[in-house]
Amino acid sequence: MKKQILTIILCTSLLTTTFLQGKRYKQQESAEESNAPYLPKEISALICGNLFSLKDRKRFEQTCRQFREVGQESPVYLLRITNSHLQPQKFGSLLRFLANHKIHTLNFSSTQITNDQLAAILNQIGESLRVLNLYISNFGSYKNLNDFAPIARCKNLERLDLSYNITDAQLTEILVQIGERLRVLRLWDCRNLRDFSSIANCPNLQVLDLYRTKITNEQLARILGEIGEPLRELNLNSCRRLTDFSSIANCSRLQVLVLGSHNITDAQLAALLGEIGEPLRELNLNSCRRLTDFSCIANCINLQTLNLHDTKITDEQLLEILGHLRGNLRSINLQFCQQLQNHKEIKRICRKKSGLHGISYSLK
Repeated sequence: MKKQILTIILCTSLLTTTFLQGKRYKQQESAEESNAPYLPKEISALICGNLFSLKDRKRFEQTCRQFREVGQESPVYLLRITNSHLQPQKFGSLLRFLANHKIHTLNFSSTQITNDQLAAILNQIGESLRVLNLYISNFGSYKNLNDFAPIARCKNLERLDLSYNITDAQLTEILVQIGERLRVLRLWDCRNLRDFSSIANCPNLQVLDLYRTKITNEQLARILGEIGEPLRELNLNSCRRLTDFSSIANCSRLQVLVLGSHNITDAQLAALLGEIGEPLRELNLNSCRRLTDFSCIANCINLQTLNLHDTKITDEQLLEILGHLRGNLRSINLQFCQQLQNHKEIKRICRKKSGLHGISYSLK
């Protein structure tokens, strides 16, 4: 983490110097006084690789000939598209930029992209894409997008984030064609989906996010029976139709499990964690209000993050869990746990046992 922070600081500093000196370098270049770059190409590429804004990337390439060449050679690892880029007067410029660059990650999060715009963009760069984010946080933003067929052109896609409007037929068409390479599939709040069987076309999936979908017990069991083994992360938060969680035991390598807002019972949780608790690094039981016995969490001996927000855990159960998990636990969320009374003792234990490198806790 420290190395990444230092890299970003260095890139920011160098980028500032670059823009300030760009005008002077252009004058040198036009006069052909010197063809020697004033920054090593490796440093220029490092700066370029940390520019996620389309505006900054264009400014970088307009600075001088060297930076233009570096910019066109270097893949764009993350490009965030905004509504401004999708305006008719700017969309042509965006397409020209995309045509001249290798795009790794394209983020349309919360834009008002249309069917025609998505098709035009993916026609240009679909084969180079590794990550496509079409998650929309505001349902109204999705009113112009209901044709997802162009995504099937992204043959090398490894991560796909979708939400809201996609239909069963569209998801099936996409996953039949590109599912084999997918490692991450997020279907946040895809309220029109009823048939999830096409997810079985993703045998190498490591992250499956089905937040607030209408998946049923039978569908989940069928999917996890086929592709559960490689899964590392499973999000079933707010999947209201689920009442049977036994099929999650097929995910023997699971490290992150989100079961928030569920009616899971004590017996179901105990049976589940008895089978897959050991490899878990993160467990989210947010608002699982039917739970009264949390002792089975002690099976998760490698747990680092625990979310018990708005549950009925008691002081005694929490202290017992902290005793079992103190070697690894880094973060615990205890907000709105109404049964907790001895806040001072909990805070004292958290501080005292923080030979653990510190537990972050939050109490009402």
